[in-house]
Amino acid sequence: MDYQGYKLIDKIMLVCKERATYEGSCCPHADYYQAYLADPTNKKQLESAQRWAKWTEYGPNRRDEVTGKWVRDYEITHEPIEFEFDNNGFSLELLDCAGGSSQGGKLSFWNCLVAKDDKTFKIGINSDMLLDLLKNATFISGKCQSPLIFITQKGKVGMTTEGSDTYNQCIKDREFKNEVKAKATSKFSFGDIVSATTVKDIYLGTITKYYDFDVGNNANRYSRDLDLRACTLTKLKNPITYHMFGNTGSYKVGSSGNYEFCSFTKLSEVIEYYSSSECFSIYAYPDIKTKCPKRIISDKLELDCAQEEFYTAITNKIYNYSEFEDYVMKHYTNPDSKKALYYYLASTMFGFNTSQFNISEDLMGKIKQYGVRYVEE
Repeated sequence: MDYQGYKLIDKIMLVCKERATYEGSCCPHADYYQAYLADPTNKKQLESAQRWAKWTEYGPNRRDEVTGKWVRDYEITHEPIEFEFDNNGFSLELLDCAGGSSQGGKLSFWNCLVAKDDKTFKIGINSDMLLDLLKNATFISGKCQSPLIFITQKGKVGMTTEGSDTYNQCIKDREFKNEVKAKATSKFSFGDIVSATTVKDIYLGTITKYYDFDVGNNANRYSRDLDLRACTLTKLKNPITYHMFGNTGSYKVGSSGNYEFCSFTKLSEVIEYYSSSECFSIYAYPDIKTKCPKRIISDKLELDCAQEEFYTAITNKIYNYSEFEDYVMKHYTNPDSKKALYYYLASTMFGFNTSQFNISEDLMGKIKQYGVRYVEE
């Protein structure tokens, strides 16, 4: 399923700024409403729209005849005006480019006049989504000749015509979200390929954290002046178990010379990927979560070798401190063994089902050498 993040709702709310009462005011134009699109069932989104639409109108200044001070004729707070519509049958006319932002650069939308039921609204339409509409609908003198529907994509506002490719993708995205909601589970087996609307991973079982590393005042982990004496390494009395999710594939150079994404189909391919990474702990660490998220099981790896082989291969990468140190020396700015130890302790205090992480004598020697405080709960 190629989920693209479109959202199509049956009813929409246009939350508008009330028009100004004073003819010379610089706020909302008399010919249309400035509008903010909101989902009427989304309380948080509706509140954001209402905050945007609320504004204060200030009258002209005049000098008070008694005090001689400059005062305003009036000050009026305008509350939002809301219009709810069925999401169909809108017209659209191009108005102008939104121009630059206050932070510099160009804004990513165009101002358009959208109308329905004798009411006209000025609203920003995302540039990419407007381009898609321009390519797939007929425009004459800046006006779209087809009735339109509001859509959003990851927070961006757009419009489309019923039956278009974009509209059909909206329907597919809605169906997929409903499927995820109906079939989602948090009970997975090793090798399950699990999906949500925006993520797809391989469930790789559990991993256990046996030590906690407190960085102390080294909040900036990229600092050139790390003070390991401020750090504390604690052996946990009650180790913490995490659920582990790995990549579903990797990028390789294809026949065209460009990088192509190659999906894993067998456990042996996953083992090869992680065990061949130059430094597993930094370079290719799977995502870990204390609480297993709800997702749908969309497929499963072929378990062409034992699960223990995966744990053994990864364990060999995790425990290889010399390889970790070599990686830091090659790739980090201003590398030294102190920095290598810091990153190792911060990222590698884990063990798998088949093995508990234990600190070797050599590693403990380095920990004492750099003054890291060691505590057992």
